[in-house]
Amino acid sequence: MERIKVIITDDNVQYRKLFKELLKPFAIDLIGEASNGQDLLTLLETLSPDVILLDIEMPGMDGIVSYKFIKEKYPMAKVVMVSSIDAYELIQELKERGVKGFVHKHMLDDEILWTTIKTVKDGGVLYTEISSSNK
Repeated sequence: MERIKVIITDDNVQYRKLFKELLKPFAIDLIGEASNGQDLLTLLETLSPDVILLDIEMPGMDGIVSYKFIKEKYPMAKVVMVSSIDAYELIQELKERGVKGFVHKHMLDDEILWTTIKTVKDGGVLYTEISSSNK
């Protein structure tokens, strides 16, 4: 099985550790990690991930702003956004911007994270949300 190269971007070191732990059993090569969007953009100058795992809420350059820059400079980049925000408006905004994957941090488990990364890497779209009842 072909391994998937992933960069993890989250300001919370505990979440970065959790992502790494959850992805250990799968065909994932973690090729980099960043604590904010600016660090991620620096990594992308030299690394070519298959998928970028990108937190939305970060100090400095957050995930939404980072995504805009990524799509301008690396239009073929595949991004899975992660967040603890469960707002219908946010999900709709991500979809309108063309984000292909979203995982709510409160739903994190190894299968959900792996399935979302693999789906987005293969060209699909997958959003795992807590609820859609707050429309």
